[in-house]
Amino acid sequence: MSRICEMCEKKSQKGKKIALIWGVKYRSIRHRQPNLRKVALLVEGIEAKAKVCTSCLKTIKANKVSGITKRDYSTK
Repeated sequence: MSRICEMCEKKSQKGKKIALIWGVKYRSIRHRQPNLRKVALLVEGIEAKAKVCTSCLKTIKANKVSGITKRDYSTK
């Protein structure tokens, strides 16, 4: 499975890292991966598991997305 957030569809970024050593430019490709977490969610009362980036997880915990809440496993 690829590393893509299932809410905002954030995915890996690719760019060139350029180093100047002794007057010669060296180029190498650098990959940046999103910070994904596997989370159990309640989507309108139905439990579902999803890969969500941490910025989306923060909005879910703050109840800014209607109909989606984080599953709580605490037994208090």
